[in-house]
Amino acid sequence: MLKILVQPLGVIGENIVKAVKDFLSDVFKANVEVSARNMSIPSRLYNARRKQYNSDGVIKWLRSEIDFKDEFVVGLADVDAYVNGLNFIFGEATPTYRICIVYLVRLRQSFYSLTDSFEVFIERVKKEVLHEVGHLLYLQHCSNPRCVMRFSNSIYDTDFKKAMLCPKCSEQLLHYGVSVSPQYIL
Repeated sequence: MLKILVQPLGVIGENIVKAVKDFLSDVFKANVEVSARNMSIPSRLYNARRKQYNSDGVIKWLRSEIDFKDEFVVGLADVDAYVNGLNFIFGEATPTYRICIVYLVRLRQSFYSLTDSFEVFIERVKKEVLHEVGHLLYLQHCSNPRCVMRFSNSIYDTDFKKAMLCPKCSEQLLHYGVSVSPQYIL
């Protein structure tokens, strides 16, 4: 059975963490736990010029801090982040470390000067979490524009895709021994 640890990084609302935990449990019928450990991203990973955190550094730091068993780790951080070569990212996954992080700031409507909607925000969070966990399970980006594994170049791309995997991506996961609940397959 798939084991996933949700690790809040900084202050993350309990309703957000619960939504992620319940969603991952439902999609994969996985054993999902929430870490009780209070962790904050070190300020040395903040790039003041960009006003963003270096995601590669955050993942390496988290790897050094987590006591791994046999689970995957899903970090949730309410900060803006980047990797070299991109202006921003919604999330990043490093399969060899079994760690992914989803960055929440750009998933909020208020980032785009719109009125916040918790429902829209949580739907975006679910899509990005499932996308990054897909990468942890060695899925690549998908050409199907509705598949959650489609690359999001903007929030419009995230909004257009579904919080679901296409049949091709779900078949690839089955090949790795991971099944997806049928309601999360396009």
